[in-house]
Amino acid sequence: MKTRQGFVSNSSSTSFVIALSKDFEITDDIIKEFIRESGTIDESEVFAKRIKSVIKKMCEKGLIFSDPYSSKDSQFFEDLDTLIKVCPDIVISGIDGGPDSGSTYVNIFADKTLTKIKKMLDKG
Repeated sequence: MKTRQGFVSNSSSTSFVIALSKDFEITDDIIKEFIRESGTIDESEVFAKRIKSVIKKMCEKGLIFSDPYSSKDSQFFEDLDTLIKVCPDIVISGIDGGPDSGSTYVNIFADKTLTKIKKMLDKG
């Protein structure tokens, strides 16, 4: 297993630990880069909504698994990967788990994750 910093790849087996807060600022530059990276021509408002949707879900759940054999939520994971490419500073670590293991995304700023981290620190 290899551990790498920053955005690693589009591999379906790469997992990420990210730091994405609820108040993450979505600038016009991020939207423009997001549109460029996704390779489509669309209204910036549509992409802003998609980015906000990704941030909201990552901040609510904190831990999300993707299944490389399922098309369910494929647009969400595509958008999340694009956001990670566009904003590599949110990536703390990337781990390549091997072929077809699926991806895992852990947001350390999600409420559930922060609660777990605080509990662990209080015990320590």
